[in-house]
Amino acid sequence: MVKAVIQVYGEIGWNVNIMDIQHQFNSVENADSIELRIFSPGGDCMMGWAIYDYLKGLNLPIDTYNDGYCASMATVLFLLGKNRYSTEHSSNLIHLPWTIGEGNSLDFQDAVEELQKEENRILQVYTSVTGQSEEKLRAIMVASKELDAQEFLELGFATEILKNEVDSNMKSLCAKKFAVAAQKNIQDQLTKKELKEIKNQNMNILAKINALFNSITGIKNLSVDTDQGTLYSESDIVKGAKVFTDEEMTVPAPNGNYSCSDGSEKYTVSDGEVIEVEDMEGPDEDATEDKKSDDPEDKKAKKDDDPEDKKAKKDPETQNEDEEMKKALTQVVLTMKALSQELTALKQELADTKASVQSNFKPVSGSRSSRIAGAAAEPEKYAAFTPKGDVAKGLLNR
Repeated sequence: MVKAVIQVYGEIGWNVNIMDIQHQFNSVENADSIELRIFSPGGDCMMGWAIYDYLKGLNLPIDTYNDGYCASMATVLFLLGKNRYSTEHSSNLIHLPWTIGEGNSLDFQDAVEELQKEENRILQVYTSVTGQSEEKLRAIMVASKELDAQEFLELGFATEILKNEVDSNMKSLCAKKFAVAAQKNIQDQLTKKELKEIKNQNMNILAKINALFNSITGIKNLSVDTDQGTLYSESDIVKGAKVFTDEEMTVPAPNGNYSCSDGSEKYTVSDGEVIEVEDMEGPDEDATEDKKSDDPEDKKAKKDDDPEDKKAKKDPETQNEDEEMKKALTQVVLTMKALSQELTALKQELADTKASVQSNFKPVSGSRSSRIAGAAAEPEKYAAFTPKGDVAKGLLNR
């Protein structure tokens, strides 16, 4: 049995419309019953009747639930259910239909007629389902008074009060958990062999992409020779690395242990992945070197590696190149020294020139009148500027 759960939460015609209802129903494949959840103050009568006719036209068993509040046009939808449940503290309201309009007296006369037709249409549904008389229900509609769950039950609108019904949020949570459980059930139905095949297919696709990338960039995959053939990987072979038996990396390495040809490491492979790396080398290399240092053969080997010995063993061509390099460097050093000496000489000559160009200017003392009065006197024996050095005198003569 597949049940389609449809929610009418909010105002009809504003928050909920016919397309919403159709979408909710069509999202459930092969539904053979409907659970209509209602929390609505009512709304537009035209949209309400469209929803009513659509759900009724499906010819499927319907159970309706008042999840807290059911009023006005929502009560008509509530009566679609064969089993009609109200939560313990829910509220309900039936009233005469009303409208808002504008126009002249004739327009309002038409509006009154339309309201009366709507009223009769609603009352027909109420009376046919509840079994109550039209007069009694009309009086309740005129009073426009809210009804609690018990009153709604006594009038025949509800068929049962649910005192332990979970709220809609909890139902949504349960629905999500159900979906997760259903997905897990599907996964559990897959055998380990099928899951392994799917995993290998994905690995092969990734390997082909990697091989294409390497062929474009020229990058080669890392390979290690082992006792069971060559292992290939796109990175260093460490724990968690994917390893393959072909250079294109399309065939994952079979399960088992692989020992490096040089005896350095052993790899444990499972499902094409290295799950353990074991170091197969012997004692610490430094300790071994210290131990070998006293061995005459080691000393001989070290002597062979001596830089001075290597220097002596250089071929004549290499020695000639070294000599030419030394000569070139020596010439550069000599040139730098000569330039430094010339710069020092220039600095000294500049200092001498500054020292020779000096002035012994002395201002004439006394007032202006005394200088004028002595104008007829003998001229002064010195000039305002007297050069002292030879260079300054030469410049003055020029």
